[in-house]
Amino acid sequence: MMEQILTLFANYIFPVAACIALFFYMSEKDKTHKDEIEKITASHKDELKILDERQTATLTGLNQTIADNTKAINQMTVVITQLSERIVK
Repeated sequence: MMEQILTLFANYIFPVAACIALFFYMSEKDKTHKDEIEKITASHKDELKILDERQTATLTGLNQTIADNTKAINQMTVVITQLSERIVK
């Protein structure tokens, strides 16, 4: 009788109990992993937003610099043209 109980336990009860315990363990791990991934994703989105803002500011500054340089070149072109006309006369 005792041998049958031990056989029953070894062959059926322990494996089922181990599977149930592993199921709950994996469920908890999945939940924890999902929470971690959500936090990482949120943090990554915030970082991308900051980088986008910095890039926009940099590009705005570069556009202004190009506009200023273009204006300066146009003014120098006018001056050179005027000097060339004086020399030719």
